[in-house]
Amino acid sequence: MPASFNIELSPRPNREGIFTLYLRVTVNRQHKRIKTTILIDRKYYNPDAEYGRWIRKTHPRSKSINDALIGIVEEARKQYEALGPASSKEVIVEKILNPNGVRLEDYFQTCLKEMSAVRTYNHITHITSILTRFVDFLPKGILLSDVTTFHINQYKAKLQEVNKPNTVREYLKKIRQQFTKAVDNELIVKNPFDKVTIPAPETTNRKKLNDNEIEALNTAELSKFPFYAFKEELAIDLYYFSYLHGGIRIADLLQLRVKDFEDGRLTYEMDKTGIFKSVRLRPEGIEIYEKYCLPEAKPTDYLFPFLDNSAPYAKYISRDDRKKMPVNDKRLHYNDLKSSATIINRALRRIANKADIDGYLTFHTARHSFADKARRMMKEKKNITIDGIRLMLGHSKLDTTQRYLNNFDIEGQDDAHDAIFGD
Repeated sequence: MPASFNIELSPRPNREGIFTLYLRVTVNRQHKRIKTTILIDRKYYNPDAEYGRWIRKTHPRSKSINDALIGIVEEARKQYEALGPASSKEVIVEKILNPNGVRLEDYFQTCLKEMSAVRTYNHITHITSILTRFVDFLPKGILLSDVTTFHINQYKAKLQEVNKPNTVREYLKKIRQQFTKAVDNELIVKNPFDKVTIPAPETTNRKKLNDNEIEALNTAELSKFPFYAFKEELAIDLYYFSYLHGGIRIADLLQLRVKDFEDGRLTYEMDKTGIFKSVRLRPEGIEIYEKYCLPEAKPTDYLFPFLDNSAPYAKYISRDDRKKMPVNDKRLHYNDLKSSATIINRALRRIANKADIDGYLTFHTARHSFADKARRMMKEKKNITIDGIRLMLGHSKLDTTQRYLNNFDIEGQDDAHDAIFGD
C-alpha cells in the first residue's frame, strides 16, 4: 500500500506561543501525526513548501532544522519500506506508525539527531554519553518496548555504586526524558520510569575561597620554569577576573572577544543559557584586560590566548552562530575549550598547593567564591540585594540564587543555633 510522509505544524501553540512540528504519515488515505521535539515560531513554517524546505530561510537555523526533519522523514520511510508487502492497513499502522519494534539504540540516535538541530554541541555530547552508557548496560539490541522498570532499577543501583546522588539523579532524569517522549509519540504504551524513584537533590559542599585565600592565590609564587609560570599567571588572572565580575564561567571567559569590552563595561552572551550580561569592569579587571589586549588585535579576536583566532570556528561569534557550525567545527571548538579548561585547572591546583589552599581547586570555584562574597556583604550593606546577586550570577530564577547562597551560609546556621540556646 502506498504511503506518504510530510511535516506539519501543530494547530495549537504551547504556553510560550511556540508550535510543535509533527511527522504526518498517511497510509491508504488514513493518517497519523507523530510529535517531534522540534518547536518553532509559526511565521517560519511554510505549509506549501517543497520537500525538505518546511522551515523558511528567514529562520537563522533553517538548514539544520530542515536537515533534521529530512532525517526524521527518511527514517520513517525506511521503516515502512522494510515491512515489505502488507495485507492490511492495520499491520502498517501498527508496524510503521506505532513501531514498538524499534531498537532502543536506534531510538536514542533519532532523539539525538533531532536535538542536534536546536542544542549546543556541548549539550549533545553530554547527553550522548549518558544515553550510550545506558544502552551499553542493557542486553545488546534490546527493543525500546522491552526496557522494563527492573532494567532501570538495576542501572540505578550500578550508578549508585560509583556516583554521587546528584549525578545519579541527572543521568536518570535525562534518560527518563527520552522515554516520556516515546510515550507522547505513542512509540510505547507505558513508561518504565513510572515506578522508578529518582533520588532527591542533595545539598553539596561547594568549594569556595575566602578573602585571605583569594589574596594568597594572587600573590602565590610562580614556577621557576617559564613554560609553567606562563600558564600559572594566566590561570590566576582568569580566575581573579571571573571572581571580580560575577563568577564568569570558564567557557564564557575563554570566548570573550576584544569587542565585548567597551566604555568600561563587559557585555557578553552566556553560553549555557543565552542570557546577555553587561558588567561594569572593576579597576583590577581593566588592568587584566589591558594586559592581554594586544595593540594589533582585531575587534573579533579572542582576548585571552587560548582559542585560535584562525580556527574555522572563530568566525562564528554569537551563540546562535555557533549552533549552525558544521559538526567538525563544533567538535574542534568543543575540544579546544575542554583542553584549555584542563590546562587552567591543572595550573590552579599547582598554585593552590603553593599557597596552602586546602581542597580540590577548580576554575568553577571562582563562581562559588563570588557568590559567597556577595552573600557575606549582603548582610553588611543594604544596597546589596539577592536580586542584584541573581543578575550578577546570570540566574533566571530567584530561588536558584537562594539555593546557591544557602549552601554557603554556615554563619547564618551557627547564629541561629546559638540563638536557640540563648548563647
